[in-house]
Amino acid sequence: MPNRAIQRLFQSYKAALDESPQPRKNRRAITSITYCRTRDMGVSYYACPDCQEWWEQCHSCRHRCCYVCAQKHRKDWIEAQKQ
Repeated sequence: MPNRAIQRLFQSYKAALDESPQPRKNRRAITSITYCRTRDMGVSYYACPDCQEWWEQCHSCRHRCCYVCAQKHRKDWIEAQKQ
């Protein structure tokens, strides 16, 4: 499970962050990270074709600064650099 400490921090201080002057790119990053893989980003529903069990998958933000979304790309880059 990915570490979501930064996401929880942004969620806790959302009101203060909204009031502080920030460049547009910072606001977009904060908003993306705050809502990444939550119902606010949207949800897709899937069903198992065999047992018909349903589950939901929350959408990710895919922002390059998001720790959760960028983790795979970061690991791939590190492995490529090792080669």
